[in-house]
Amino acid sequence: MTMFKKTGPNPQLDIFTAPSMQLGSRASKKYSDPNAWHNQFYSLVTTKIDEEIFKPLFPEGKKSGR
Repeated sequence: MTMFKKTGPNPQLDIFTAPSMQLGSRASKKYSDPNAWHNQFYSLVTTKIDEEIFKPLFPEGKKSGR
């Protein structure tokens, strides 16, 4: 059992974990705006992080790494 799992290119959230489903219409519109700073940061910075360098922190077959 491996604890390391690479993030998919398009993580989908279900209705219970999607923040936009729990926000009002005005806040949801701001949250979903592709030009909002948090969405820009996600697309320009967060998605560019090489997750493979963190793989050694999660050894194969051990239930550690929490």
